[in-house]
Order: sequence, then structure tokens, then C-alpha cells
Amino acid sequence: MRVNQLDREIGLNGDTVRFYTRIGFLNPVKDPVNGYKEYSPKDRRFLRFILSARQLGFSVNNIGQPYRPIPTIMVRRLHYVQHWRGPIWKLSCLRQSVIILTAV
Repeated sequence: MRVNQLDREIGLNGDTVRFYTRIGFLNPVKDPVNGYKEYSPKDRRFLRFILSARQLGFSVNNIGQPYRPIPTIMVRRLHYVQHWRGPIWKLSCLRQSVIILTAV
């Protein structure tokens, strides 16, 4: 899969894909025939992971390299998200109850 195919599929621009390639997060293989960089399904999965982590507020430095241990700050943030998942769900249910009660 080439840069333009990857960015179209995921909804990015080529510069973003090239940036993550340049800093070593993605590891495309250069096609010996035409010289294009080919990204693997593993690169695609890791790019989706990077984007999800960025949406959760992780910096590029916090995300780390693939195949390295997950940085401590990332583990802490994941625990934080899991810790608040229950209370957020309860608040959502409470909100729904208020909407139902006020609709009557």
C-alpha cells in the first residue's frame, strides 16, 4: 500500500504519513522496481493506533516506537481512562434519566 492509498483509507494527508515514517514509527519497504515505499498492514494498524493515542492526548514522544515497551506515561493514562470509564457511564445514565423525567 502506497502513501496516497494509506492516507485515503485512513483520512490523512501524505505529509502526516511521511512524518511518522521519517521519525521511525512506520517502516515501509521500498519497491525495487519502481522505488515507491510500500506500507504493510502492520504499518496501517500502527498508524491507526498512533492516531487513536493522539486523540487521547498523547504526544508523539509518549507514544514511543513499535515493539518497544509502552512508555510509563501511556500506561498511567490508560489506567486513568479505565478508572473514569465507570463514573462517566453512570453520569451518562443519570443524564438519560433526567431527560426522560423532564420529557413527561
